Amino acid sequence: MIIQVIEAGLAATNGYLVADHENGVGCVIDAPEGVAAPLCEQAERLGLAVKLLLNTHGHWDHIVDNAALKRATGASFGIHQDSEPLLSIPQTHLFGLDLQIEPVTVDFYLAAGEPFRQMMAAMSHAIDGLGHEDAFQVVKFSNEAAVLGAGPVRASRMRDPCP
Repeated sequence: MIIQVIEAGLAATNGYLVADHENGVGCVIDAPEGVAAPLCEQAERLGLAVKLLLNTHGHWDHIVDNAALKRATGASFGIHQDSEPLLSIPQTHLFGLDLQIEPVTVDFYLAAGEPFRQMMAAMSHAIDGLGHEDAFQVVKFSNEAAVLGAGPVRASRMRDPCP
């Protein structure tokens, strides 16, 4: 399993490239401002095809580069349904930031226990987790799990903590 972390954007938010060594298929999780180019370069360097773009939740600092990543990779985009409305709210203006976020269409919704094996063998399923937003996601991969998000839960790798 490959897990690459790139910190980017005004809020120093993590973007992740997660992939399966064996099948060469990857997934990008969260898209802070400025992460699209380095994550795409890393995927190319590793010979990975990015098939999925996922957001742990819909806060502005996690979604800025969604459109750029989707365009560059052709990946399908997924987010929890409860977070989708945040994709169309000009959140950055609430913080006094002059930062435009290009809209992106959701291709599928993340839900507890939803299998992704058909799209990426490395990904087992998404489960609802605890974070600073109700729709925060924890994504489990094969025999390892990665807790991905912001706030009180920071990126970590654990040995099969998920049921």
